[in-house]
Amino acid sequence: MHALLVEDDDRMAQALGTALAQRGHTVRRVGRALDALLHLREAEFVLLDLGLPDLDGLELLRRLRTVCDAPLIVVTARCEERDIVQGLRAGADDYVVKPFRMAELMARIDTVRRRTDRRTGRRGAGAPTPGTATTTGVPCAPGTSRWIRRAGR
Repeated sequence: MHALLVEDDDRMAQALGTALAQRGHTVRRVGRALDALLHLREAEFVLLDLGLPDLDGLELLRRLRTVCDAPLIVVTARCEERDIVQGLRAGADDYVVKPFRMAELMARIDTVRRRTDRRTGRRGAGAPTPGTATTTGVPCAPGTSRWIRRAGR
């Protein structure tokens, strides 16, 4: 499944990208809201940080939801109840506060995908075939991405 990772912090993006790639996902990492909007059509699910340099993440979430119904999980340091409620009401399928446990986030991704697949009638959409190559976006400089090919599981 192809994930759009919207995260401006290089270390966090690297950790999330690696974890997703190890689970067989293809990841496109972007660090700005404008880039997220440009690459949205590729995404089968979205991980969204709210602290972006060019636009508030909640505003981006609202814009994404006007054009896309892909599963979306907010992954952010904003931990106030008001922020969580706003994120969920703006269209997030789940909301995870940093720091988080990676295994828990992966389980939440699986749960949101499973729930979404049932609603849309898709079965196993985007699951990689064992032995196929996947691609992951790895930051080479803030606000950019490059593609690295790695053998799938």
